[in-house]
Amino acid sequence: ARRAGSLPTFARGSHYCINILAADQMALAQRFATRDIDRFAGVPWAEGAGGAPVLAGAVATFECHSRHRYYGGDHIIMIGVVERYGYDAERAPLVFHRGRYAQL
Repeated sequence: ARRAGSLPTFARGSHYCINILAADQMALAQRFATRDIDRFAGVPWAEGAGGAPVLAGAVATFECHSRHRYYGGDHIIMIGVVERYGYDAERAPLVFHRGRYAQL
């Protein structure tokens, strides 16, 4: 949403990383959903493509170069080209569906 606190970072950055969290990272997901805090304080991460943060322990990561942004209503749709990816097939992803966390 255009009111999101992280929007300025995405708007000026050339890269971003989509981090798919693991089932045991629910607290981390809740932290990143919290407003008005330093979401990265104490969170282990590595610098990915273009400096985008790749979170430690994520089940999958997609490091993307931002190509297009489309504005609609109060949202921005970001289209990127995946430059690097990684995944851990042994771990289950964190799933949020219909307002709650769920298991696959």
